[in-house]
Amino acid sequence: MLKSLLFIGGGSFVGGCCRYLLSQLVGTRCVHAFPTSTFVVNVLGCFFIGLLFGLLEKYHHVDGRLGLFLLVGFCGGFTTFSTFIQDNYKLIASQQLLMPALYTGLSVVVGYVALYIGLVLAR
Repeated sequence: MLKSLLFIGGGSFVGGCCRYLLSQLVGTRCVHAFPTSTFVVNVLGCFFIGLLFGLLEKYHHVDGRLGLFLLVGFCGGFTTFSTFIQDNYKLIASQQLLMPALYTGLSVVVGYVALYIGLVLAR
């Protein structure tokens, strides 16, 4: 059990650092009311989890420590769903009512498409 937690923690550390660096990179290039950094990270996270799950499934490693490191740790540390919800709250609180609907709709649709592309590429 402790080894499993260490694999998850290590993956989460790497995923969280990658999320921060990518958010900084995207944030310096996009200054809009739309939360672009979180959107990009969430879509890439959906792609990564689809691709990694597909590859691990293909090679029968989903239940191993590599799966814990990549899927639970890295992808869990990389994606930012709680930030996504907070961004929507801020948009609603600032009475930009169209933006939360656009942001949520695009995130869900593009996220599913990215996950599917990741699965197809893995197979």
